[in-house]
This record gives sequence, C-alpha cells and structure tokens, in this order.
Amino acid sequence: MPTPVVRMHYDKPLTDMSVAYIQAQEKFIARRVFPQVTTEFQSDVYYVWDKDDYMRDEAQLRAPATEAAEVTARPATEPFLCREYALKEPIPWQRRDNADKVLNMEQAAMMRISQKLLIRQDRLWVEKYFKDSVWDTTYTGKSIPSSAGEFLAWGETGSTPVQDVDAAKDYIESKTGFRPNVMVVSPSVLTLLKHHPDIIDRIKYTERGIVTIALLKALVDLDAFLVGRGVFTSTPKGAASQSRGFIMTDGVLLAYAPDAAGIETPSAGYTFAWQDIDSGAGEYGGGFRRYGVEEKKCDYVEGEFCLDFKVVGKDLAAFFKDPIEEGQ
Repeated sequence: MPTPVVRMHYDKPLTDMSVAYIQAQEKFIARRVFPQVTTEFQSDVYYVWDKDDYMRDEAQLRAPATEAAEVTARPATEPFLCREYALKEPIPWQRRDNADKVLNMEQAAMMRISQKLLIRQDRLWVEKYFKDSVWDTTYTGKSIPSSAGEFLAWGETGSTPVQDVDAAKDYIESKTGFRPNVMVVSPSVLTLLKHHPDIIDRIKYTERGIVTIALLKALVDLDAFLVGRGVFTSTPKGAASQSRGFIMTDGVLLAYAPDAAGIETPSAGYTFAWQDIDSGAGEYGGGFRRYGVEEKKCDYVEGEFCLDFKVVGKDLAAFFKDPIEEGQ
C-alpha cells in the first residue's frame, strides 16, 4: 500500500546547519561565481538589456525651451525555470533508539546529503558554463598557434598566461564596456600556474616568493580567483571498480560578475533560486525536512534545492580551451 503523502514544511535547524555547511565548502564553486537572484516563483522571466543602448553616443545639443533628445531602450525577456533536485536518507527507528544523540544522526545525514547536493550543483554549473560552446569568445591552446583565437598553451616553453588573460580582458571590455573580474580554473591549471616560469619570475621579489591564489588574483587584477576542487564518483553503485576524479575538467573561465544582482546590472551569468515562501524554503532555493514513516519504522532526512543557472551575457566571458597543452 502506498505511503500517504502529506505536505511537510522545511526544518529550520537542519536547513540552517546545511547553509553553514555549504558556505564552508570552498572546494565547490557553483554558488560562488555569479550573483544569485532569489525568486518567489519557480519560473518567470528576466530582462536582457542591449549593451549598445548603454554605449551609443546619443546626447544632442538642445535649443532653449525645447525638449531633450529621447532615448528608447526596451529590454528583451528570457525565461528561467528552477528545477528541483532532492535526496533523502532513512534513519531506522531501531538504530535511532539505540543512538546516544539522535540529533547527531540527523546532522550526519544532513551533511552527507548536502555533500551530494553540492556535487550535483557543481556538475550542473560546469555543464552550463565551463565549456567553449557557451560564450562568444573562445581561446584555444596550441603548441604552435597559427590563427586568431589561438594562444600558446601554457605548458609550452615561452608561453605567457598573464599576458593572455590581460589581452582577453581588454578584448571583452572593448566590446561590452565591462572588464572581467572573476577567473575560474581547474585544479591542474592552478598547479601549472603555480610553477609557471613567467609567473615565478614576476613574483620572485615578493616577500615569500611563493605563488598563492591570493597572489595570482592580484597578479591578473581580479576580484575573485576560484578553483573548482569538487570530487565525485562517476561510476554507479555496485560497479566492479569505482572511478573518482575532479568535477571540473581542464579549462579557464574569465568572466564579469557584479557584486550583486540587479534588473539593470549586466553579468555573464545569474543563479536563480526559488524561495518557496509557503513551505518555508530558504534563500538558497531549498532546505531540509525530517519526517517519520510508520509503515517502514524509520525517519527520513530529506534535502533539496531549486536552482537555474543562466547565461545572461554571452559576450561578458571568455573560455580558455586546452590551456595546458594542445588537445588536453
């Protein structure tokens, strides 16, 4: 017989613990790159402004007692849909009754579920943003660059990663009026940059002479330099052998992202989070519940998130493909 379904509200203590856990997980980057737009609706539209309407020189001389020249700027609209992802873990009553502290069991379940939800979010983020087919500008690493849009791969002798990034920033700013301020790299790219002779030469007279993330951020003049270090198991449960690795494949995303979202604030991307106010969902687009099922003699800890990662400014970012060596 199917278990009766009842509408359950979010559990604030578990949800708050989950938020704290998420904020402490610096290995995952899905929530840290682009601003978040919290919405009361699961689906709606957002405005897309034509940048030429901002940069066109339209001011005109005005004769006395006449009206000023008028600007007609009308935004287009694009839809978003915050899809719901959820996961639950059972706590059998027999095991719960024998536990010293029930809250510890629920907190442990919350942490395991939060970890898996973070993995899902980062994989969605990488699929949406971290590839060359998304953005207007792509640079491809080559052992011998021969055409526009190619650069000397940073694993090659004589390569110039700092100069390449600066040139990309100049190009995007010249086309949009906004200078990229965020850089996201894979772990292998970070390792390469930390040992790159050009970068080491640039910082050799600093206090410690050691390449750190903070130093790299300052070297290329960014507000944020982020490394996606989330790890996941790519093989199904029960497989003869298990395969684990970084979620983020080799690459570099250089993008413009404002400090906060706004109706008329350009950004390469926005994260839309559905705050289901009726059920008490948090501003992160989800939360945690706990409830019991008598037929199974167990309690459940259940977590979810409702997000949509949207590209809202294809010309406000550039992707560096194969930055380490050609074809990698």
